[in-house]
Amino acid sequence: MASTVICKMLKVIIFSCGLPYLLLSFIVKVESANPICSLKPDTGPCRGYFPSLYYDPPSNRCLVFTYGGCSGNANNFASKRHCVRTCMVPESTKRRIFIEREGWIHT
Repeated sequence: MASTVICKMLKVIIFSCGLPYLLLSFIVKVESANPICSLKPDTGPCRGYFPSLYYDPPSNRCLVFTYGGCSGNANNFASKRHCVRTCMVPESTKRRIFIEREGWIHT
C-alpha cells in the first residue's frame, strides 16, 4: 500500500483552558496497491444492462455503474465484498497534531 501526502494543510488556532493551541491537519492520501483499482469504470462495447461495482479512488468507495456484459476492464466487481477486499484502504487518512507555543503536546 503506497501513501502520499497531499500538499494541503489546514491551520486553526483553538483555545483550551485559556492556552492557544495550533491544530495542523494533514490530509494523507492512501492509494490502493492493486493497479486495477485505479482504472476508470468501463461499460464495454456490449449493450447489456448489468449493475456492477467499481472502486473509486477519490472517495475510497465502491460505487455502482452499468456494465454492458463484455470487455471492459478488471475494475468491475459483482459484489461489494469483493470490491472492498480488493481495493479499499482503511479510513485512517487524517492526522491531527496539536502544538503548544513551546513544543509538541499530542500526536
